[in-house]
Amino acid sequence: MLDLKQAEHFAALEKLLQTADIFIYSVRPKAMARMGLTPERFAELNPGMISVSLVGYGEGARTRDARPTRT
Repeated sequence: MLDLKQAEHFAALEKLLQTADIFIYSVRPKAMARMGLTPERFAELNPGMISVSLVGYGEGARTRDARPTRT
């Protein structure tokens, strides 16, 4: 597991992405953008890589950046 708040872990992820065929992640879009992990950055690191976002509320929904709640 990588803790992307640690610089060495973030650098390790970027190195892995340079040779990855596919990257599947389940992180809110706003959080990904804060880390600089945007579709544009993915294209810079590896133009042929497929990235798949699995978000709970949908990319286009107005609640796309909502935090999950417990019931």
